[in-house]
Formats: sequence, C-alpha cells, structure tokens
Amino acid sequence: MNDQNHNESSQKRLLPSFYLRSSFANHEEINRANRGFATVDSVTTSKGKTILHGMDLWFPEGCITAILGPSGAGKSTLLQLLTDSLPINAKGVADVNLPGVTTFVPQDDMLHGFFTVQSYMRHYASLVGLKLPRKELDAKIDKLIKALGLWGQRSTIVGDVFLKGLSGGQKRRLSICLEALSDPNNFILDEPTSGLDAESALQVMEFLKNYVLEAPGRRIILTIHQPNGFIWNLIDNCVLLSKGQLVYGGPRTNMEEFFELQEQPTPKEWNPSDWYVTMVNDEFRNHALSVDEWAKLYREWDPMFEISDPWATTISHWRRSNLPVPLN
Repeated sequence: MNDQNHNESSQKRLLPSFYLRSSFANHEEINRANRGFATVDSVTTSKGKTILHGMDLWFPEGCITAILGPSGAGKSTLLQLLTDSLPINAKGVADVNLPGVTTFVPQDDMLHGFFTVQSYMRHYASLVGLKLPRKELDAKIDKLIKALGLWGQRSTIVGDVFLKGLSGGQKRRLSICLEALSDPNNFILDEPTSGLDAESALQVMEFLKNYVLEAPGRRIILTIHQPNGFIWNLIDNCVLLSKGQLVYGGPRTNMEEFFELQEQPTPKEWNPSDWYVTMVNDEFRNHALSVDEWAKLYREWDPMFEISDPWATTISHWRRSNLPVPLN
C-alpha cells in the first residue's frame, strides 16, 4: 500500500462518515474531528437476533450522557460497542467517533486485593505511563481520593474474599479514581452508582460532573438505573432505549416536552426518569404505544437536530462565569 492510500485509510478510521439526518443541512457543517458520534447499523448475535437496531447518537463534550432503559434494552451492549468490547458471539456494524483517549469502568470491579488505595493509585499511574514528578503525582492522587470520599481509607487494602478490605461501594469509587488518573477525554462507565447508598451515588455523580467541566474536550457516557432527583438534574444528555431501539436521544430538559406531546406527561408523584423508562417498557403494562411506535414518534420529532448545539453556549458560560452547574 502506498503512502497516499495508507493515509486515506487511516483518515477513514479516525474520521468515519456518519449518516446524519437531513435537518443538519440548515446548520453549519459538523466538525467531525471534535464531535462525539456513533452511527449504529445493527448489533446481532451469532444466531441472528438483533440486540441493537439502527440509530444515530450524539455525545456532546462537556456533558454527562446517560443511557437509560428497561432491562434488556441494550444499554450494556451499546457501551460494549462504544468501547470495542462486544462479546465474540455478537457482531456490530457501526461507526464510532469519540475523539481522544477513552477509558471504561465496568460494573463488576476487577481489582487486586493486596494493594492499599494509595499504593494502587501509584502503581496504576506507572502502568498507564503517567509521567509526573512524585510530588505532583501524589497531589493528584490525594485530590482524586478526597473527591471520591476515600481519604479515610487511603491506607486500607482493597481486599478480596479472603482479606477484609474495602466495601463494594468503595471499590467502585476506587475503580473510578484509577481511570480518572490519565485524564481521559471519554469516560465511559457501566452503572457507576449501582449498589451505592444515596449519598455515595450523589458524590460519584458530582465528581463526574466536575470532571467533565474541568477541561475542554471531555465527555461522560454512562448507564444508570433509577437515578434520584438530585442525580437526574446532573445529567445533560439522554439516550433512552427499549428492546434495542432508540426511543429518545437528546437534552434531558427536552424529554418532558417529548412525552407531553405524546400525552404522557410525568405525574407529580413520579420521578421523571422512572416514568420515561416505564412508558417505553411494553412488557408488563398495557401501554397505549408499543416500542416500535415510540421509536417512530421520536424519529419524527427528533429535537436533537432542531437546535444548534445548545450545550456549547451553556458550557462556555459556566466556564467563563465560574458559576455552579445549573441543576434544572
């Protein structure tokens, strides 16, 4: 292969073409090198069952994108697709563009039990090639440990089935600390708040919110189950799946408008996220709309492409003014 062909091939891998909807024609051209996108054709099992159907997704920088949906909706499969970690019995056809370094925190912790929290952080820093003066590295480690509420356990061993050490929730927070060391651009997490008490879950989400706003070019992508109201208000962007189909994708603040238009507004006694997930789950209730109908209604409405990058102005304003992140 000559140099010209090699360069063209590399460019195609780095900057894949996306099947963007025609409504983008009214906006300025998307800078694909800097935007987070995924265009999914399909994900199927070896037996031909479709796990994820075709969808176009947008992961704006400076935002937390939450992937929601009932059990079996395809949330974990989507994360596996984004991190190129689909199981061998699944085949995915997709273009994924997440600029910069990507790290993934799985739901099940895979930690060595004999390290203490601080020694694990130092060891992991050397594994990922983090080259900082010792004093600067220690300061960074201490900052992360404090931010995720592990300062009191900094000298505690991780532990395992034979050694008493950190609790399950503390191990989850340590896993996040470890991956945050390398300052990834794309921080992808599978159920980071699962199994945590309400205060710890909020602390994790506040850490992620601060992280994504701390420097340009960062994005958080996570799956989450039944977030409470405080956590829900920290989320910027939502991907709602059901039976492998995209039934909503766009700003969290626009979701209520979408459901109101379908005459399904959130009742006062319901948490909005619980309501949305319940409405698109047609397995246990006689809903007025099927999943196929929800997906069709979303494609017709599609608020994400009717607005011109609302996050860019908002995030820029937060950074310039040093104001706290708005919670509504």
